[in-house]
Amino acid sequence: MKDELISLFIDDELGLDEKIEFVELVHAQRPFKDRVMEFLHLEKDLRSEVVDEVPEVAVPAARALPVRRRRPLYLAAVTAAAAAAVMVVLFWPAHRPVEQAAVREPYRFVIYRPGAMQAEITGDFTGWDRLPMERIGASGYWEISLDLKPGEHRYVFILDGDKRMADPTSLAREKDDFGGENSIVVAGGSA
Repeated sequence: MKDELISLFIDDELGLDEKIEFVELVHAQRPFKDRVMEFLHLEKDLRSEVVDEVPEVAVPAARALPVRRRRPLYLAAVTAAAAAAVMVVLFWPAHRPVEQAAVREPYRFVIYRPGAMQAEITGDFTGWDRLPMERIGASGYWEISLDLKPGEHRYVFILDGDKRMADPTSLAREKDDFGGENSIVVAGGSA
C-alpha cells in the first residue's frame, strides 16, 4: 500500500490533506523516506530518457537432434502420454471437488508518454486483446489497474494504435516471436 501511495504522490494524484499526511509519514519513518527517494530517483531517470534500450540477454540456442535420435524420443513421449491418459481414466474420481479460484491481486500499470494520443496494454492476462489505458490529466502518464492471477505474466504497451513498447520500468523482458520484446511482471509474489 505504501508503494502505491508513493506512486500517487509522484503522479500528483493526491489531495492536499493526503499530501500533508504523506509528508508527515516521510518525516516520521526513515525506511519509508528511503523508499520514496528510490522511487523519485527512478522517476527522474525515466523522465530523462537516458536508457534507449535494455541490454539483450543471450540465451544459447537449442541444437536439433539428428533424425536417427529423434524417433526413440518421439516414441518415448507418445508412450508416456498414453500411460498418463490411462492413469487419468483409471484413477480420476467420479466427482471432482470444487476448486477454489485463484486469488487475483490488483496490479497498476503506468507509462509516461506525454506525446501519445492513445495508450493500450495487451498481454497474456488479456488473451493478447488490447485494453485502453486512461490518461491521467495532463501529466503525460497513462494507467490501468487489472486483477492478475498469481504468477508470471508477459505484456507490452501499444502507443497510438501501432507502436509496441516494452515497459521502461521493468527490466524483466524477453524477445517475442515477432522481433520485439515483451515485459514480464510477477504477480502475487516477489520477482
